[in-house]
Amino acid sequence: MPSSAKVGLDCCRHQRRGQPAAPPLWRSEWRNVLSTYLLRDLLQLPQAVASEQVLQLANRSRCSAYDCEFVAAAQQLGVPLVTEDRAVLVAFPDVAEPLE
Repeated sequence: MPSSAKVGLDCCRHQRRGQPAAPPLWRSEWRNVLSTYLLRDLLQLPQAVASEQVLQLANRSRCSAYDCEFVAAAQQLGVPLVTEDRAVLVAFPDVAEPLE
């Protein structure tokens, strides 16, 4: 297992104990590539089924797949996404909130 995937799994385990969670980054990188292909009409969404939620968010918002990985994680966990990323705050006001 790639070390980044192990770190991501460890982060998810810690989240269950009340600690912060983060997605495995190798998947984010791959989804970002797929998102770029979608935006350039080189790939259709059904061809990217494994990453469908993240890619739908990226396609709808025009945010990067990397950013949408965190949006999807927040949605799945039912928690707010705290960020200073203006594009994410505008695109996902129901999930994202600014650091105060």
